Amino acid sequence: MNPELDLSLGLPARTRERGAYGVLAAVCLAALMLPLTFVGVAVATPAIARELGGSPPMSST
Repeated sequence: MNPELDLSLGLPARTRERGAYGVLAAVCLAALMLPLTFVGVAVATPAIARELGGSPPMSST
């Protein structure tokens, strides 16, 4: 077997498996946090506008 192509890095299977679960957990956490970033901006923007003395946007209808 070619040592350059051996991707096991000499780690036991359990260690590689735990690392894979860690990566999976990080990706899932990022997927849960992404929508929250947009919600935070949508909730905070009107409060910031009120605090700075802004007026509500004009209705287009």
